[in-house]
Amino acid sequence: MDAAIEAIRTAGQPLPIGDLLDAVIAQGFKFGGQDHKSNLAGYLSRDPRVVSRGRGVGWDIADEERHGLIEGEERLESRDETGPPSVSSDDDFDRLLG
Repeated sequence: MDAAIEAIRTAGQPLPIGDLLDAVIAQGFKFGGQDHKSNLAGYLSRDPRVVSRGRGVGWDIADEERHGLIEGEERLESRDETGPPSVSSDDDFDRLLG
């Protein structure tokens, strides 16, 4: 999802899933299924470099990634991750979509 991350970096602020989808498709990425926004949100939710700031705000670079960019550090390769957020209701899923 490098194209989505680059779009966020270029914008300098969180981006809604629709804008990220446009950026990723422009880079030639193809999605299966009918709901491309949901598919992209699924990919992003498993990428430790990005986080959802919630519906109405969008997806952003994770604090650790942003810290590395600001301080000139290389991206952290080993992290204590608990896995992607769980989705137990439609509201949780909507929250993940940004």
